[in-house]
Amino acid sequence: MTHYKIKVKSSVFNDLDLICEYYNSLNIIGLTQRFLDDYSETVDILSIFPKFEIKYDNIRLLKFSKFPYHIHFQVDESIKTVFIIAITHSFKDLKINH
Repeated sequence: MTHYKIKVKSSVFNDLDLICEYYNSLNIIGLTQRFLDDYSETVDILSIFPKFEIKYDNIRLLKFSKFPYHIHFQVDESIKTVFIIAITHSFKDLKINH
């Protein structure tokens, strides 16, 4: 089975930081780590099977399994690479400017 390389846009790390700050502020032990674990599991899925439906402008979405967030990404088949371009809350507008 071919695994896809994962490339993460630098702004995604800002998204993750903001989300983690929010979960830390709730003072629920382990919540931030559970979110990060869910993110990692979602990225692992993308590395194995990235061919989800295109939602807009050649962008695909994959919802986290446990938290209300989506990863926005593009796939370049020619180099077997997934480009993660954003993370958004599921209740916000799912179309982003990239």
